[in-house]
Amino acid sequence: MASGDPDLNLLVALRALLEETNVTHAGARLGLGQSTMSSALSRLRTLFHHELRVRVGRDDELATLELILRP
Repeated sequence: MASGDPDLNLLVALRALLEETNVTHAGARLGLGQSTMSSALSRLRTLFHHELRVRVGRDDELATLELILRP
């Protein structure tokens, strides 16, 4: 894989994050620690140029895939 190519393993992390809606739970599901999942979340933010979290009332929630992929 060339250095500019995205890490396709991040898609597995994104799926777990979207389904679990919790970094710690997503990491546990994938057998990864919370810090490793947080790192993946940071890399996903960079890859998609999106914060991946949206404000819903007083809370922040993980954005839907539709919002993440919207230009």
